[in-house]
Amino acid sequence: MCSSDLLSDPGRFGLELLLRFRPASLARVGTSNALRFAHDLGIAHKIDEIVISQLQGIQEWLLGNAVLSSKIAYVSVNISSESLATPKRLDHLIDLLREHEIDNGLFCLEITETAATHQLPGSSHVRTASERLIKELAFRIFIDDFGSGLSNYRRICRSEEHTSELQSPCNLVCRLLLEK
Repeated sequence: MCSSDLLSDPGRFGLELLLRFRPASLARVGTSNALRFAHDLGIAHKIDEIVISQLQGIQEWLLGNAVLSSKIAYVSVNISSESLATPKRLDHLIDLLREHEIDNGLFCLEITETAATHQLPGSSHVRTASERLIKELAFRIFIDDFGSGLSNYRRICRSEEHTSELQSPCNLVCRLLLEK
């Protein structure tokens, strides 16, 4: 992942929070499988609630350490597409971020390109969930799993997201070169 924050100040770095399960039964299943099961069961947004509820503690810990806080440009947090899937779920996510007073200068929200570019139904003042998170809460949005579709590349180029994580940069570069 590459952010303009890091390019302008090479002495700093960004962190990505990754969820790991402590109970042995879930640890054996593996994080990606456990999250896939949660998604299949329709409860992935509940995991996001737990993660968000813990961010303030991480925020206090980082800001309480002068060395770390001077070196960390941002901390990205993955948000499941389920938390953005409906206007009601997005409202709840926004309420949680406000309730827990999550610092938008420290934390960035990382969402998949599909969720970031999905058009919100029935909304006239914003088109996408990422646009709403940017406009209402001033969060920086990082795009996860970018590169799965050239049509999404065009939409993202016109959007307000701040960083893209390239999962398959060779495929993307080849497609862009072939397009010319």
